[in-house]
Amino acid sequence: MVGPVNVGGLTVDRARDRIRAAMLPYYPSLRSGNTQLNITLGNIRSISVTLNGQVVKSGTFTLPSLATVFNALHASGGPNDNGSFRKIQLIRNGEVVSTIDVYKFLLSGVQQGNIQLRDRDVINIPFYTTRVEVTGEAKVPGLYELLPGEKFNDVLNFAGGFSQMAYTSKVKVFQNTDKERKILDIMEKDFGTYQPKNGDKFFLEPILERFENRVEIAGAVFRPAFYSLEPGLTISGLIGKAEGIKEDAFLSRAYIQRLAADNTATLIPFDLAKVLNGSATDIELQREDKVIISSIFDLREEYNVTIGGEVRLPATYRFAENMSLEDLIQMAGGFKEGATPGRVAIARRVRNSDGQSKEATTAEVFEVAVDKNLKLSGTPFLLQPFDIVTVRGAEGYEIQKQVFIEGEVRSPGPYTIISKNERISDLIKRAGGFTAFAYLDGASLKRPSLNKADVQGNAVDSEEQK
Repeated sequence: MVGPVNVGGLTVDRARDRIRAAMLPYYPSLRSGNTQLNITLGNIRSISVTLNGQVVKSGTFTLPSLATVFNALHASGGPNDNGSFRKIQLIRNGEVVSTIDVYKFLLSGVQQGNIQLRDRDVINIPFYTTRVEVTGEAKVPGLYELLPGEKFNDVLNFAGGFSQMAYTSKVKVFQNTDKERKILDIMEKDFGTYQPKNGDKFFLEPILERFENRVEIAGAVFRPAFYSLEPGLTISGLIGKAEGIKEDAFLSRAYIQRLAADNTATLIPFDLAKVLNGSATDIELQREDKVIISSIFDLREEYNVTIGGEVRLPATYRFAENMSLEDLIQMAGGFKEGATPGRVAIARRVRNSDGQSKEATTAEVFEVAVDKNLKLSGTPFLLQPFDIVTVRGAEGYEIQKQVFIEGEVRSPGPYTIISKNERISDLIKRAGGFTAFAYLDGASLKRPSLNKADVQGNAVDSEEQK
């Protein structure tokens, strides 16, 4: 018989090796592989481990016998705000058997110092000694703990290095002295030698939001944008980069907006048409120049026409050359049923009115008959910018108007007004008169107004209804 094999404190792999070595004299076929040895764990015993010091949850924890230091730290929540991540002590039988630096695992995944625990082990987390802060353009800004001898390069490594927008030639550090704070500049050549102090706050600056070779073109070009300034780039060259000017470009005048040496803006006007045909100097551009080409539409009031009255969609519409009266009526959805196509009025601006005369004409008004079906026939009436068109309503055309009667009448409900002089008493008669429960002195008339219903009491003359 093989007898008992002591595997206490061993890993599963090492326990397998020890058991195999003990069984080889009795089972030689284990050497050749004809016989296989399989080991499985049945019940795993528990151990008690105590965590104290600067830990989130201190106390004694019951853990599996295969648990490690990292398992215990996870169970306790790890170091608190004042706890050290880099000097965690494993105490066994009253002696410190290992000092664990968790940073190696957090930064590189290396589980160095992740020792298997034993029953009654103690894990102590002391206060941190040196801690600094990294802010600004670091990949992982935050608080970092340092060990003696570590330099700023180590801090930068903990923070993941500079971000892509960082200014890497210099780092600012805000440092505490005995009575106040001071600021230092650490140059790139000193990153490997600067010894951080407890409380240092490093600020990684961003690069400047400016360009060494940028020009811009805006306005009536096909691709307004920023472009790179190449040696000898001129106005026409930049327009070529922007794929040319648009059809609505204002050719008589454009300008360059340029920053002077003192950063004040200056304007340099030029004749765009002459620059493009070569009869004027094609100005060479400088860094941060902005070429602005206006549209002809930028230099005039937006042209529109207005239509109102008996059309379906009265509104203001954009004016177009050769727009006719019929075109505008069609845009407005056509005539309403009550329209009079034979009486369409057009009011037009007067450009040369005598401002000193009381009898001066302030507008021209035309009255035009339009085919109700908007057919193309004859000479159309062409509109001009800012014309106001009014489609008159048909004489005698009335839209039905309804009133409501409610309460103690025989037939309450909506009724259409038959004549302009119809009275409340007429409406009551049409509703079949009062019921036996009607209280005539309490009748009221509610008439909608702009803000709220206008309620008038004693709307019914009780004497008149007797």
